[in-house]
Amino acid sequence: MRLALLLLGMLFLSIPAYPQTVLELNQLAVNRLSESKYEEALRLLDKAIRKQPRYVFSYVNRARTYVNMSAGNFSSSPNKRTPNFVILALQDLDYAIKLDPMNYHLYLMRGNCRGMVKQYQSALDDFNRAIELSPDSPEGYFGRSNIRKQMNDREGAAEDMEKGYRLSDPRNVQRTMNFD
Repeated sequence: MRLALLLLGMLFLSIPAYPQTVLELNQLAVNRLSESKYEEALRLLDKAIRKQPRYVFSYVNRARTYVNMSAGNFSSSPNKRTPNFVILALQDLDYAIKLDPMNYHLYLMRGNCRGMVKQYQSALDDFNRAIELSPDSPEGYFGRSNIRKQMNDREGAAEDMEKGYRLSDPRNVQRTMNFD
């Protein structure tokens, strides 16, 4: 028994200590993101990606950081998105989808980003894929409604909005939708 405990203790001593796991790095980055410390969040996420390049959430969190940067202090005009940051977010989301192609949340995020840079047909394709993967989730219909509105498909936008409301709460179908 003593020998077993001694061997177990030696095993734990021989394991290299990683003070910051990929999960810890991601959590720290999300905290920095919530504090609008974007550069620090990016540094932490870059480190997480170097440690484990196939961990999807590092790419998702970095994409979220870029999107926030596009709308925040890093933009020349606070009311306009900086397309370069959104393009960087799209690159991360493309890779995340390669790693996890059945995750409908990734298609929702990429569809929203594509809408930001006016890639409406590609955004529509992403929302269609999200709906295909999770037909009972209202988010895909709401996203597709927004893109259809941008593409001047008012009827399709209204149908998707109604479907999204019905899925989120059947009582919402009575809402008045103004698409003008």
